[in-house]
Amino acid sequence: MVSDSVQKLDGTIEEDAANVDGSVPKRPHLEEKANGLGIFLVFLFLLELTLVAVYIVLVSCIVIFV
Repeated sequence: MVSDSVQKLDGTIEEDAANVDGSVPKRPHLEEKANGLGIFLVFLFLLELTLVAVYIVLVSCIVIFV
């Protein structure tokens, strides 16, 4: 049986069992973390745009009414 071994920091070895065709399965938790990070970055970008828009409106109101 083909396996991929990974040595952890504490010295233990973690093995990923191979699929029937011999390929090593992907680790879905890493992909989920990457997807979550992408969504978080998009959220931060939209939040920044919203804050900039609010700032522009406030400055415009101050300039117009003062």
